[in-house]
Amino acid sequence: MHFIASCFIQIRKAKQYILPLVNPHIQSRIYGQINISRHNLLTEIEELLEARLSFKPAPYKWSVAQIVEHIGLAEMGIRQIAQQTFKAPADSAGRKEINVTDEQVRQRLTNRSGKVQSPEMIKPTGSLNNIKQAIIFFTNARNKNIEFIQTTTEDLRNRFWQHPATGTIDLYQAILIISAHCERLQHR
Repeated sequence: MHFIASCFIQIRKAKQYILPLVNPHIQSRIYGQINISRHNLLTEIEELLEARLSFKPAPYKWSVAQIVEHIGLAEMGIRQIAQQTFKAPADSAGRKEINVTDEQVRQRLTNRSGKVQSPEMIKPTGSLNNIKQAIIFFTNARNKNIEFIQTTTEDLRNRFWQHPATGTIDLYQAILIISAHCERLQHR
């Protein structure tokens, strides 16, 4: 338990964060969602026996370690996509391409009724061999995203990404995916 608690120290000391074009209530909500999904995943992992971390319920299913690796890879991918979009100026013209609300993004990502094939770049490699490695991998990826959320001054509402499950979304909605994706996979 002490190891997990130490992972949260950075979060508790976090300073005020900035998400342009988002009111403080929404900022608080997204920050809360990211922290809750993080806490829930880390709690579940910590309670596992080492043998359960690598257990696969079927040959074509992912183990818990592979799910945690996938979540971390996906979070790193979202951050990389954000960095790529910052190379061009923000442009509100892309807003007309968005066909989903913030809530619909969360609903689509947490809905387990349909299967979604992961892109190759975020499929797990099987590199996490124990609970401590899984916790460190996920925590590092999540910490970098939390830092990004806390420090960005970019216009997230006028930068866009084509997501395979939701279509065109803005980068604020991409941040919503961070917690929603984690929640989706916790229910596997």
